[in-house]
Amino acid sequence: MTTDLADVIGVNARRLRLETGVTLEQLARALRDRGMPWSTGRVGDMEAGRVNPTMPTILGLADALGEVTGGTVRLVDLVATDDFVELTGGLAVSSAALARALEGRPVRFEGDDRAPWAGVETAQQHEVHETLTDRARANGWPGVAEAKADLRVTTDAELNAVFDAADGAALADKRAAKAFDVEMVELMAAALRLWGHSLADERERLAALEPDANNQRRGQISRDLRAQLSAALESK
Repeated sequence: MTTDLADVIGVNARRLRLETGVTLEQLARALRDRGMPWSTGRVGDMEAGRVNPTMPTILGLADALGEVTGGTVRLVDLVATDDFVELTGGLAVSSAALARALEGRPVRFEGDDRAPWAGVETAQQHEVHETLTDRARANGWPGVAEAKADLRVTTDAELNAVFDAADGAALADKRAAKAFDVEMVELMAAALRLWGHSLADERERLAALEPDANNQRRGQISRDLRAQLSAALESK
């Protein structure tokens, strides 16, 4: 059986957090201290395998987990699994092989290191991909590849996250999409690239850092965020 890398990291991060009684907010705060503007919702998305596991993200997560759990967290702790870990559509490797690579051994996946069915879609993966295709078509694209290209995402998990965010758009997000004359999915794709969550969530996060802020200050926060989002949309 193969499991996506994002899912493996999410499961292990959640296990390490719960084993030591750390809350979502405590971990989110530690991540924000490291320059990662994560809300508790974003941490939840990560634990559910819906966050793209880039190297900066994994390193920041491991460091934050080490701090809040009071222990030592290694990268190999985040990739522990009995399944083969899918790195690309054509490469799935054992957890042991991945651990060796992360510990500094030469990277060469051969023989039993690789899943014999790597590159062959499982029934579950096929069902997920079919569902994602339906979502892409419902939003006006002929398929998943076209949606990824237009929204500038690379993985199925990222595309699903954009669709999920668009489905759960708050009033602030809807107003911004109308003001910029863009589709909600396009707005959310830009917001996720900028902050890892929606405009509304980022506004609430910043407002929480200034509990005494008056309405004028909150309005300024909203205008600043809209300006950032506008620039991101124009850079497409």
